Amino acid sequence: DCSNSLLACIGTWPMRVAASGFAPRPGQPTFWQLQPALRLVEIEQAEFHVQNPTQQQSLVGRIDSAHYAFEHTGRNNAIGLGWRVQFKAPGIHNAMAISLNATPASAGDWRGLRLQADGDWGGFPWTGSAEQDRLHIALAQALGKGAPIVQLSGQNLRTYVRRNDAPETHQAAFSAQQLVGGLPAQPWAFTQAEWTYTHEDAQAWTFNLAYNPADKQLVIEPATIAGSEGTPAHAQTRLLNCPANNAPGQGDASYWSWQAGWFRIQGSHPGEAHAWVLCPAS
Repeated sequence: DCSNSLLACIGTWPMRVAASGFAPRPGQPTFWQLQPALRLVEIEQAEFHVQNPTQQQSLVGRIDSAHYAFEHTGRNNAIGLGWRVQFKAPGIHNAMAISLNATPASAGDWRGLRLQADGDWGGFPWTGSAEQDRLHIALAQALGKGAPIVQLSGQNLRTYVRRNDAPETHQAAFSAQQLVGGLPAQPWAFTQAEWTYTHEDAQAWTFNLAYNPADKQLVIEPATIAGSEGTPAHAQTRLLNCPANNAPGQGDASYWSWQAGWFRIQGSHPGEAHAWVLCPAS
């Protein structure tokens, strides 16, 4: 129980558990590497509860099952996770079930990655999925020193989300043949990407995309994908979450936003503090 934000109340125990499987490198105490003695992690069930009695808020997270093998041989050659999360507050009841499955092919190399999510969130019923044929994960250091970063590269990413609120069904999909990026706050690049969504009208674009977190800029270049009915996007630069008084530059002055529970293209800034917006570069 606490009177602060729920995120601050969760505490540090997940990080402590993760840190117990790592050891510092000589001369680099902030960079962790896996201990080879850790071979298998299995969780039958785990649950945590966080409550804020003052604001009548509660957060419940439950792992139904988890399996991870560090040795990629034998019958344990897979990763599986089933997780449920539930958030309650006055007038709010959000719940989501998430499953994750993948098969490691070699150290840091994953095949057949699949994520599935279903539940009710923000007053709407949702279904979503993400699949990737191959994903390579590696640890590195930004600028060769300091805290570790996670480097990701993959092939054939496919994501899909659907909001079922009868009588309408909103759907969106994003795919990319190649992706390269890193966490936290590292540059990303998507090659041969396609974005499709439905709302009042169906829209579909094909493009190459590069994102630089240092200046929050997304550089979009047109691309043609064989077999796709999408329209090649015109070359443009967009800003992530610009202020409401942002002055649009030349070219496409529209704002692409996540507002009121779905994606929208608008002629002016949505002006909501919590709206996710891709703005025309000024």
